[in-house]
Amino acid sequence: MGNHGADTNTCTVMIMLNAAEHLDGHNQVVGRVVSGMHVLRAIELFPTDRQERSFAEKNVQTWWGGKPKVDVVIEGCGELARGSPELEACLAAPADGDFYPTHPIDFSCTYEREVLFDAQERLREIGNAHLKDKNYEAALEKYTKARAYLEPLLRSQHQEEFADEDVRT
Repeated sequence: MGNHGADTNTCTVMIMLNAAEHLDGHNQVVGRVVSGMHVLRAIELFPTDRQERSFAEKNVQTWWGGKPKVDVVIEGCGELARGSPELEACLAAPADGDFYPTHPIDFSCTYEREVLFDAQERLREIGNAHLKDKNYEAALEKYTKARAYLEPLLRSQHQEEFADEDVRT
């Protein structure tokens, strides 16, 4: 909260998409995203007027700081009341059985190999079901998502295979 004189209290709201240990003890968590995380991940990828990458935070592979080159307006957000249709829709199981977050980094089991493998396998099966129903767009979406869940496993496998080899230039 910033105060710049009478009737000038201001507040800045930050949506953190990853751990931010450097903010511990200085800020207060006031909520969490229960729906629409995929929208925030898309916003995270927007280019900004800064031309440097963030190395201060783990797992950040996007441009950091600066002002986005396009205006970002968040509308239709806020607290979801208990029993509201919006909250019920967020908590309801998806019709096709895909309850996994759009991005694997938002999955609570990101570092558990077996769980990641099972997730990508389930997503692939859901994609196969959509393909059999000739719903090609939904099938491609599930296959792409399954691949995203498989990528951390492939990276770790690659690192383990070559970890003991000498580096030569």
